[in-house]
Amino acid sequence: MADLNPIAIYSQPGCGRDGTKLDDDSYVDNQWCRYHLRKGLPRKIGGFRRMTNRLSGISRGLDVFDNANKAYTHSGWSDGLQRFIIDLNGNVSSIVDRTPAAFVADAENLWQFSQMYDATQTTTILLAHAAPNSNDLSGSSTGAVWYGNILDSTVLTTTLSPAVSGGVMALGPYAVSFGSNGVVNYSPVNNVKSGSWVSVRPTGEKLVFGLPIRAGAGNGPSGLIWGVSALVRMTFVGGGTVWNFDEITTQYSILSSQGVIEYDGIFYWPGIDHFLSFNGVIQEVENGMNQDWFYDNLNYAQSQKVFAMKVPRYGEIWWCYPRDNATECTHAIIYNVRLSKIMGKNIWYDTELPNGGRSAAQYARVFRRPIMAGIELDIDTSGYKLWEHEFQFDEIDGTEVSAIRSYFETANFWLANIQPPINNAIYVEYIEPNFVQTGEMSVQIKGSMSNARAPENSSIPKTFPAVATTTEEQVIYMEEQRRQLRFKFESNVAGGFYQHGRSVAQTRPGDGKITS
Repeated sequence: MADLNPIAIYSQPGCGRDGTKLDDDSYVDNQWCRYHLRKGLPRKIGGFRRMTNRLSGISRGLDVFDNANKAYTHSGWSDGLQRFIIDLNGNVSSIVDRTPAAFVADAENLWQFSQMYDATQTTTILLAHAAPNSNDLSGSSTGAVWYGNILDSTVLTTTLSPAVSGGVMALGPYAVSFGSNGVVNYSPVNNVKSGSWVSVRPTGEKLVFGLPIRAGAGNGPSGLIWGVSALVRMTFVGGGTVWNFDEITTQYSILSSQGVIEYDGIFYWPGIDHFLSFNGVIQEVENGMNQDWFYDNLNYAQSQKVFAMKVPRYGEIWWCYPRDNATECTHAIIYNVRLSKIMGKNIWYDTELPNGGRSAAQYARVFRRPIMAGIELDIDTSGYKLWEHEFQFDEIDGTEVSAIRSYFETANFWLANIQPPINNAIYVEYIEPNFVQTGEMSVQIKGSMSNARAPENSSIPKTFPAVATTTEEQVIYMEEQRRQLRFKFESNVAGGFYQHGRSVAQTRPGDGKITS
């Protein structure tokens, strides 16, 4: 028998969905898996637990305000607005209704929120806006802008802003609303309920989303307002002019009003056919890994429901989106900002979302973990669920604990890539696993017995425990060959977790079949 040759089971970080599997040196498939540490090693994404199952409807916007170790959380849905309080342990208070008296329920309502200090009430207020535009980014249907003490449980009341189709944001002591035909309205200083709002039109196109931005010396506050094809900068100058506006560009695109997110001072969002960022100038965020996977399978009819969240602990931005014919967000495409800087190239991957999908999210701030709203109706309460993510390793729904399936599949290994090339299959005698691991895992070998166009064949999965208690359990005997060969590792047990190191496959040349 030929001597065995070790192969390090390692691929480049990220998941390469676009192109052929033989062309990519990154992982080719994954589920509920991220790429972590300085080398981008596969790691199971954290678990999630149900915080409440009593939301009245699918959330179309979440807002969190942290005060005295409590997260005052508002959830907007098609028929109104609810508020609850989350403590540091993730316990949720009773849910109260803050729906304005004149609110118009509509199945297409999307919500936007912002927070500002109002001197007339000497408190921080919640600004809220809803309009029925979940099926049309450029739609002109309008909704009022509402406000209320952010710590209260009373219903919101209307500001003096004109009704708008776009949204609302706070810029310093001013409330700003915006919408169709490029309209921007701003309030008197520190006052949203009396005095006249001023209306201007810095562009001719609908404006859909706004965020504060760091301004230069003497030019604060400032903000960016995204339109359907124009990005507008709004800068405070004072005096009779009050605000200056400039169109940064009229030659760009935005996929969803919920898809913009700021990460370490840079703004990111998906355009209609590629990803973009703004850090003083607009630039493409190159995605050579799964851009086609995302755009070719996105349900464009529901693209206004695409929403962004971030997981700063792992350097990630998630864009949750409806895939194929789904009407809710069923999958997420993930850009790892931190790992991209470390590796010197952009790292992307993706995952299917649990429980049929998610509809809204808020990233971790004082409350240490992100929260995400579910889309499934709880048959026991006739309510919808809110989930705390990155919590342990399982799905925890009340007293029911379920395993979360997580796996990754390597790039192809084949002897044609070595020097000098060998025109043989690879025979894997055994694998020496190297994991930080809880719970048993499995591994299988996948790939073609002969050429890239031949049918693929998967071996029977072999399980291996977290701790070897016998010499036989220290390695995994495979005794399989493929001409193009990949390794798929999977965790699917309650309490299961893994962080991959560099496992080793002990191999020798197999047969030389070209066709089968």
